[in-house]
Amino acid sequence: MNANVTKFIKQIVPLAIRVELQRFSAKEEYQRNKKRYIEAKRITDFLKTELKKNDDPEKRQVFKFLKKRLCVFFPYDFIDKYDEKNIEVHLDSNCKMNYVLYKNKRIYFPRNMEVGKIRGLYNSLLEEQDINSPHCYQIENFQVKEDDIVADVGAAEGLFSLMIIDKAKEIHLFECEPHWIEALEKTFEPWKEKVKITNKYVSDISNKTNVTLDEYFGEKEVNFIKADIEGAELSMLKGATSILQRKNLKLVLCTYHKQNEAEELNEELSKNGFATEFSKGYMLFHLYDELMPPYLRRGLIRATK
Repeated sequence: MNANVTKFIKQIVPLAIRVELQRFSAKEEYQRNKKRYIEAKRITDFLKTELKKNDDPEKRQVFKFLKKRLCVFFPYDFIDKYDEKNIEVHLDSNCKMNYVLYKNKRIYFPRNMEVGKIRGLYNSLLEEQDINSPHCYQIENFQVKEDDIVADVGAAEGLFSLMIIDKAKEIHLFECEPHWIEALEKTFEPWKEKVKITNKYVSDISNKTNVTLDEYFGEKEVNFIKADIEGAELSMLKGATSILQRKNLKLVLCTYHKQNEAEELNEELSKNGFATEFSKGYMLFHLYDELMPPYLRRGLIRATK
């Protein structure tokens, strides 16, 4: 083959590929932006309808935010403080596990979790526990006190327990997902004398894979219960009927996994004599499905007796 022809092919083929990739990328970006626009319009139209029914100031705040941009969970300006690109992930050379630092305390992650996923997950955790977040467990007048005994139900990575580790007398972590257990054990290794980790579901039955809080604690004291268990919070309460009769008890439970969960949990807690309040604001849920309306759901319910 002529040398000039060979040189031309080497030059032009990569260029053609680059041009085609750019065209493909531009088309993909156009489709993504189109989908975002349609979804944003669907959500804002839905909120307009909701506000006509009930001019809720908190819903109006969400509506105002969504005029600027679409956000999946937290439609508030506080999320601008967080950027996963700023999160440093470190490798522990001894155990070969990745961790991030929270106030100079290490939070370990499962061995098979990629660094990019760790950054994204940890960033979302920081957003959740921002003082302005609908998912913030502790506020000024609702906190774990010195020497409290705490049940962290649905511990996952353990951030909540790490936040209160210096205050609490004991912490009982319940996590049903096996892949978190090694990471939790490593995270709480410096405090293993006052932390117990249980790899079970917490519900209204006790068997090989489930446990009730009534059976677990028996007559032992517990002062603070936090639960984030994917919509099983009501089952957890039904397995804690004896504990719910006690005084000097606080609960903070997630209410956003199911559409009517907030009302059901509020009814159950009120029935057991608790004073309740919802966290401020809403979390936003939506699907790219025109048959499914978006939902604004309360993030947490706090209960005190």
